Formats: sequence, structure tokens, C-alpha cells
Amino acid sequence: MKLFTPSEIPLSYFYFGYKKARHYVLRETSFCDYLDLENFERDLDQNIKSIQEDFKKYNEEGSISEFDRYKLQQAILYWYPKSWDEDRNPRLRPKALFKFRDQVAWATVVLALSEWFDTNPSMKELISLEDKGKRQSLEWMVPWSFNNRLKRIHQYDYEKKEFQRGYIHYNGSSLYESYQWGLRQLNSQLKQAFLKIIEKHGVAYQGKADIQEFYPTLNKEYIIEMFKKRLTTLVENGVLKSKEGWIQLLSDLLNYKFECPDIEVLKGYKQAEKSYFLQYAEKIMRNKKDDLNEENALEKLTEYLNNTLPLDLISSGFLSNCVLTEYLDNEIKKFIETSALEEKIETYIFRYTDDITVISSNDKFISEVIKKIRECLNNIGLNLSEEKTLPANEAEILEMINKKIQNHLSPQQKDIKSDVLKAIKNEYEKFKQEPIKITKNDILPGSTAMIEKLSQVSEMQLQSMDNEELEEFIYEMLHLLDVQFDSNEIKDETKVAFASWRIKNGLKEALNRALNIEKYSPDISLQRAFKRYPYKLSLYEIYTLYLIDCIIKGNNSKSHFKALEDFLQSLSFNTQENLGLFYGPFIRTKVLLTISNEWRHISISYRGRLRNIINDAVQTWYDSQEILWFEKYSIYWCFSICQIRTNPKLNIDYYKAFSTVYSSLEYLRKIYLLSNDFYYHLIEKEKENSSIHQMANISDDILYYLSKLFYKGLYYNHKNHKLEFSVFEEMWYQSIWDLISDIKKEQDSSLQFDKLIYKYQIWISWAKIDSAKIPEKGLDFIAKYPIELNDLSKKVMIDVLSILNKLIKFYFQKPKDAAVFFNWINKSLEKSSISDNAFLHYLLDRFRNFSLIQANMAIDGSLAIKMPDFVSDFNDKEKNSKALIPLHDWIFYINNTNYNDAANYLRSLSEYEIVTILKRIFFDEKKENEKKENEKTGKIKNPIYLLTKGVTIENWKKFRQWERCSNSRKDIEILNEKFVVDVTFINQEFNKLYHYPAYDIITSDYSNEETENQGENYIISMTLFSMLKGNAIDSSYLKPFYIYSWKDLQTYFNQANFPSTTIASLLVNTLNYHRKFYESYYDVYDQSNLPYRKLGDKPIDGRKSYQRIIETYLEESEKNLLYWKNGLIEVIEIDVDVIARDGEGV
Repeated sequence: MKLFTPSEIPLSYFYFGYKKARHYVLRETSFCDYLDLENFERDLDQNIKSIQEDFKKYNEEGSISEFDRYKLQQAILYWYPKSWDEDRNPRLRPKALFKFRDQVAWATVVLALSEWFDTNPSMKELISLEDKGKRQSLEWMVPWSFNNRLKRIHQYDYEKKEFQRGYIHYNGSSLYESYQWGLRQLNSQLKQAFLKIIEKHGVAYQGKADIQEFYPTLNKEYIIEMFKKRLTTLVENGVLKSKEGWIQLLSDLLNYKFECPDIEVLKGYKQAEKSYFLQYAEKIMRNKKDDLNEENALEKLTEYLNNTLPLDLISSGFLSNCVLTEYLDNEIKKFIETSALEEKIETYIFRYTDDITVISSNDKFISEVIKKIRECLNNIGLNLSEEKTLPANEAEILEMINKKIQNHLSPQQKDIKSDVLKAIKNEYEKFKQEPIKITKNDILPGSTAMIEKLSQVSEMQLQSMDNEELEEFIYEMLHLLDVQFDSNEIKDETKVAFASWRIKNGLKEALNRALNIEKYSPDISLQRAFKRYPYKLSLYEIYTLYLIDCIIKGNNSKSHFKALEDFLQSLSFNTQENLGLFYGPFIRTKVLLTISNEWRHISISYRGRLRNIINDAVQTWYDSQEILWFEKYSIYWCFSICQIRTNPKLNIDYYKAFSTVYSSLEYLRKIYLLSNDFYYHLIEKEKENSSIHQMANISDDILYYLSKLFYKGLYYNHKNHKLEFSVFEEMWYQSIWDLISDIKKEQDSSLQFDKLIYKYQIWISWAKIDSAKIPEKGLDFIAKYPIELNDLSKKVMIDVLSILNKLIKFYFQKPKDAAVFFNWINKSLEKSSISDNAFLHYLLDRFRNFSLIQANMAIDGSLAIKMPDFVSDFNDKEKNSKALIPLHDWIFYINNTNYNDAANYLRSLSEYEIVTILKRIFFDEKKENEKKENEKTGKIKNPIYLLTKGVTIENWKKFRQWERCSNSRKDIEILNEKFVVDVTFINQEFNKLYHYPAYDIITSDYSNEETENQGENYIISMTLFSMLKGNAIDSSYLKPFYIYSWKDLQTYFNQANFPSTTIASLLVNTLNYHRKFYESYYDVYDQSNLPYRKLGDKPIDGRKSYQRIIETYLEESEKNLLYWKNGLIEVIEIDVDVIARDGEGV
């Protein structure tokens, strides 16, 4: 189990970090800049590698120049709805919007540090008993800290008969365990502690503590200090070589600076006629109260928050846990162990982020523990919230009561008599200065019954319910929103959070089944809920989705449109009320983004009326209200996706000083205006001259982002499994290619190359929307602008070839619908036009080979595919049985054409035949000089073998003549000679292009021996997988990120045309990177201890072990073969037990 220095972190960690950061910003932050995410994914592999290159500069000595340091980009501070106070006054909390690249960097750091900071004592089993320092290092984080724990793989312990948290779940989309898991664990442990003490002592006492404004008051200096202490210990214990690189990197990653847009608008937020932000600043900036006033409070707050821990940074939960582990948890643990044991007091403590619970057999000792907690927190600048702390400090109770009285009395009443104040204080103290007493006859605080009921239903279980069960479940969830529970059992916020997801999915499932759920009045329950909890924005999302689903499923019912219209109009709120001022902006933002995300599910026939409803609502929202920056973002985002033509004419120039915000707003505005220009130019023929002028000056970035929003706005017909275009969208898609093809000549060749790469990224993004609709002028682009192959262009070229393969397949299957593509091929595949164009060479090679296959196999008439003019007229010499056809073209042609008895050699390949070909590619006896050459170089070749290896027409015919084998397997003539041979390319670029991109990642993370084994396994299995799929060039599985997405047996059954369990297991074992990753990182080679266990009992350590598996498979498969005149009939064995065991413990 390794702890890398920053410069040593393998590339895999950065990919896993990207995966977790993506999930975090999309699902767990309060606001996501979608354009920023799209920009990072535009060149995903290069951007991930660039972060690794930045980290490599942090060496063991920690010496790094100012220029080379990691520099966080500008972060944006904004204020997000928080639950109202006890007087029902709305509140806000500070949150931060970080650039996605910085989120990926932080996620990677957390994963690299994970096992040695968020420690799990069970991991000691992986470390030698004699290595006491390392083993001791795994007992740092206390087991009674429950929230913000890093997500681990839950594996079933057959001896204990329960699931245990084991390895860090690197592959999981979420960085942290779910808060439902944390609450279940907390309440389960609380219950056990109460029962133990009550059973032994007859009575238990409970104390509570809550850290006041935890994140906004946790100073970064204590985070750095914590890291210095912890890393020093890890160096001393032999876990880490040097701490200097880490200290410098962590310091740089914590060097964020916030900017707060709309600051002048926010200054107008008041409560009790006093600036809200001045009150908030006075609360958290106790030592600087004298410097604050209503005019400077927000600026001072922003400056202050630069030095504290922000919400919505992916690492904040991890960092806060680590700080409290160092300065609070371990100190309290020592205190309890020392003091309680001396007096034989049984005491337990539990922490859920900033909420602390103490349970003890002695009421006096609880006060001592709370006192110690307060002391530990004060040492790092934190304070307890006396309102939520029990027993509380007497002096702070008096101060709190005084403050409350002052806030509620008029100036004339503030001379209230001291005896009245004292009476109030004494009454309050009776409750606040005594711990809660619990006996066996009392209801246990933190009862788990409600939490267990709410959390027991997963999405799969929801879908498996019958109609009656589903209706009952929805009724119960809606009823929960109305029921008030004792705060000791479940808090309102927790209840709503638990119920929201289940209501949303339950209602959608019921509407899909056409159930009558209106009898439960979900609309009324939801309306009551968001009036009661206006700060829970998920309730507005649920209600919006419910109304849209009712419109979709309700066959255009007028009542559903009216309900949506009334709901949206109501979001203008009363401007005289603070609720609308404080919560309204983000409520409206949430609703607009929800509509945008759901738009692709709304059929074209409903969209016109919905556009009017949305536009009318937006026009009324801001008659008397300012529009904040995130609202402007959501308006342009929604209007662009939904194609709402009324220009909101929002002013964004104010945000030029805020580069992060302004960049995205400016792009969105231009995208929206471009969309409108297209509409007027193509439909109404108005503003023609200005439209042409504006369209001619559109940047490449705009065109790229536009493709993403255009795709999000298309209707996806789930019944037909295809996108549907409106008339305007069809015209838009056809016209956009003029802009894509417009490339201005650069004098600098490197600049010209970069521009061409960007243009191809745009071309690919638009082509992927619907490749069958690419017009001829769009295809002309790849003929007109050939691209030079290098490391930067390889991914682009693979993507283009993948799209061309889809077009060829489309032409084979629907020749009439693919007439545009075919006509373009006829025009383009001329000798004079393909000189140095790799894409045209690729097409020429494919169609020449397909023509050779048809000519030599006598395929004609209705079975023949019409070939381009340039390759269709073969003379007798070209009908050559010695012609060499790449394996890809044999398999592609077979999989995408109709077969009958007349084309016997082109029937579908059996699995046995595919594996036989695989054996011939990789496991034939090598010539002696070839063996020596491989030993001499020590290099592992990385070609896409289906394109670099081929079979002659003559040998293919012999190979497919299985009837010669009669009723037993015999070596036919072809198996005694060189069957698979190298293909020679006219264009030598293909020798460098046909490589697997992920191979370089796999072979860079291991030692030499491991590299050879893993690299060979990957290449062999990718070849096998490609043959089973029938396509060697498909960017969806050639891209490097494919190896980081776990694929189980069921996945390979679906993707590889239902192979046998043996072959599917082989793919699972070798194409998933995860098992090797865990083997390497944890130094574990016992399969039973790995979370991603190998399927089957045969080792796969390289080419030799792979060969043994293949040869055994062929021997066993021969028993299941029948030989007849039309080929092989085989019985595929699928072991259901293996499928059931696949992925256990993951």
C-alpha cells in the first residue's frame, strides 16, 4: 500500500479523480458551470495529463519555482439558501464555484492521500506484522466520525456474515460515502451505545455540541499545520519518503482567492432593518467587529473567507475531517480514555461533521467532555453554537438571551428589569444546563426506525414493485413531508432530503406505468412542502419534473399546462418579503435548469406552448427585481436549449472583472444570439446581411459549445430509440457546416495545426449528434483538410475514423438513406485527391477490400453492396485469390451484410472461429530470428491487429470450409501454413495511427514485468473484443477512459453479441483495469482479498497463460461443434452461477 509523492502519482489516479470530480460538480454542488466542464472534456486526455505534468514539478525536496507552481484559477463566491432560523427568517450560506480543472486536481490529491488519512484499521491486514510504524499509521481517523468519509468498497465477510468497508472505491463515481450511509451508521451506533449503558447502569445521559459556522470559520492555516504534522508522522513511520513536495503542493492548492459578483445588489439584503451580511460578518468575525459596517461588510467577508474552508470544493469534506481528527477527535479520545477509565465511567462519543454527541453513564462527566471539546475547538479558532450545545456554558447562555431580547424589544422596552431577565435565564438553564436523561422506558434519541424506512428502497427495488406496492410507497413518502417528527428521531432537513429522491423517482415510475396517482394529490403535498421548506430546492425540482411528466404522459392536458404556468408565475414572489429576496434567485435558477435538463424528453408537439409559458414567466419575474449572475446564466442556458426566441437582452458587461463568470456568460449569450440569427436567417429570411456578417465572425469555441447545447435541445424518442429533428433543427444542422469548414490560413505552421485540431474537434462534436445527417459539404471538410499524425492529433483521427465506420455501416444497412455519403465517396475517392489524406486512404482501403470480397466471392444481384465507381470495375487480374484482406474488413463485411447459402464463406463467424483466428494472430510459433529480435528490443508491439493483419481470399475460403472436417475436428490445409499475415499500407501513417491509446497508460503504471503482462493481455483481449463486436475502430472503447469504467459479464454479453461465459470472463478479467490497479497499489496478489476478483481459477499473467486458456477453450469447444455443409453449429456455454458471482463485494 503506497503513498506517492506528488511527482510519482500514476496517471490512473488523475482519471479516477476526473470521474469523481465530474459526478461531484454535476450532482453534489449547488451550481455547475456546464461550459467549463465541456471545455475540459473537449480534450479530456490531454487536460488530465496536463494536471499530472503540473504535479510532477513538486519533487521530494519541495524546491519549485514560482513560475512552475500550480495556480488555481479565479473562484467565485456566492450565497446559497440555508434553512431559516428559529424566527423563520431566511438565511444564506457562502459557497464557491471553482474551475473544473481545479476540482479534478483536488480529487486526485484526496485519492492519492486517501488510505493514510481517511484510515481504516482493517487495511492493516495488508501490512507485515513487523512493520509497526505503518500499521500504527492506519489508526489515525477515529471510527466514530461518520460523515464525509471516503467511499470504500463494501465486501461481504463470510465469517462475520456481514458487509465490511474495505478498500477505497477508486472506481466509484462518488468520492464520499452517501450521507444516508453516514446517518444509518451514526444512529445504529447511538442506539447500541444507549442500550449498553442502560443495560449496565440503568440510565444513560446524552450531551450535544455543534460547531458554529464550521466551514466558514475553519482557517486554512490549521489545514496546512495538520498536513505538516500528519505527513511528518508518515515519514517517520516509513510510509512516505519525503513530505516537502506534498506540503508545497497542498499550500498552492489552498491558495484560492474569491471574487463576489453582484456585491452591490447583495448589500441591499436586510433583516430587522440591518444588513444581513453585516450580521453574518459580526457572527463569524468576532475579533474584527469594530472594523465592520453596512457598507464594507460583504467585502470584508469575502476577504475573510479567502482564508477559510469553502463549501462546494470537492476536498472540503475530507480536509475538515482531517483537521478535526488531528485537533479534536484524537484529543477527546485520549481525554475520555484517561478520565473515564480512572472513574470507571462508560462514555461514547460520535461526530457527524460538526454535530457531536456524547453518551455517558455519568451526567457530570458529559459536562467535562463538552468543556474539553470547547477547549480543543477554541485552540483552532472554532466555537460551539450555544443554541445547539447541551449542557451549555452559563455565561454564553446569558449573552445569547440578552441578544435575543435586544433584537425583539423596542428602544423604550430595552430597560427591562434585571429580575425578569434573570427569571428567563434560570428557566432556560433548567433545560440547557442538564444533559438528557434516558432510561429503558424512554424512546431512544436518534431512533433508526424512520431513517431505515426511508433509505431501504433503491431504484432497482422501486422498479420491481407491483402497482399496488408502488402506489402505497408514493403515498407514504408524500405523507412524510407533512408529518412532524420529534427532532431527536429525525430532523426536518434530513427527512426532506431522504424523501425527495424517492418521491421524484416514484412519481416518474408511476407515470410511466400510467397509474392514477392524482388521488394522492402529490401536487398539493409538494406545494405544502416547498412552502414549509422553501430552502430545500430539491422540492421545486421534483414539482417541476412532476408537472412536465404529467404534460408528457397526460396527452397534452390543458390542466397540466395551466398548473405549470401558475407555478412558474408564482416564482416572482413578493418583493417585500425576505423569503423571495433571499431564496427566489436560486429557486428560479433551479427550475430553469431543471426544465433545460428535461427538454430532450419533451416531444416536439408540446414544445411551442411550453416555450410561451417559460418566456411569459421569465418576463414577469424581474419587473422589480435585480437579476443575479447565476440567474442570467440559467436564462441564457434555458433559452438556448429550449429555443425561446424573445431576447432577454441581459447586461453581462458588468462581470468583465470576474473572468470565470464573464467567460461563460459571454459564450452563452453569443450562442443564444447565434441561434436566433440562424432562425431568422433560415426561417424568416430577415436580417439576412447582418446574419451572414455575424455568422462569419463566430469563434471556434462558440461553435463547439453550440453543438453541445443543440444536442441537449433535440427530442429523443425513447420508443423509436432515435433523435427527432424539427424543421428548423434540420435546417440548422445542415447549415452549420458552412461555419465549421471556414478556416483562415495562418502563416505559422504550428498555429495552423492547432487551429485544424480545434476545427476537427468541432467537426467531430457536430458529427456525433447524427452522423447519418452530415451533408456533403460537411464531409468535404475531411477531404479538403488532411491532418498530420502526431500525439495531439491521434485521438482526433481515431474519432473521425470511428464516424466514417458508422457511415459505412449505415450505407451497408440503408443504402438509400445514405445516398449523400455514397455520392460524396464517389466524388472524393479519385486518385488525384487522396495523395496525403489519411481519411480518404482509409475509405479507399475499406471499399477496395469490400469490392475484392464481392468480386472474388461472386456476390452479385440483391446481395451485393453497390461500390463507388472508382473501385467497382474489376478486371480479371483483380479477381485474385491471393489478394490480402485485413481481418477488420472480413469481419465488418460479414456483420453488416445479408447472408444466404450462395455466400457460404461470408456467413457469421462462430465464436470458435473467432478464437481460432485470435490464436493464429498471437500464439503461432514464431520464427527463430523473430523471437531473437523481440528478446533484443524488449518492446511490446501495440498495433490494432485487425487492421494490420490480414487473410488472403484463398485462405479465407479454406478456413471457412468446415464441412471438410466431417464429424471430427481435423487440421485442414489452411492451419498448416501461415494463415494470418502482415498488411502493407500504401499510406505509412497508418502504421503509427493503428495503436490503442490506453496501452500507454497501462504500461506506464507498473514495473517492467507487470507492464509486459498487462499490456499483452489488453491488446489480445481488445482484438478478441473487436472481432466479437465486428468493428476494430470505435472511439467509444478505444478511448483511454474506457478502461476506468467497470464492465461486468452482463456488459460484455450485450456488447460482444453474447459470447460464452469463458470468453466473457476473459474480457472482464483483462479489459478492466481495476483488478491490476488494486494489485499494484495494495501489493495484494491473493485473488480472494481483492475487491475486483478474477473470474475463474486460471491465472492470466501474460501471453503464455492467455495462450493456455485459449487452447483449453478450443479443445473443450470442439466437443460442442457440429460440422455441416454450410459451416459450424456451436453450442455456447453460459454459466449462470458465474454471472451471479460476478462483481461480488464491489
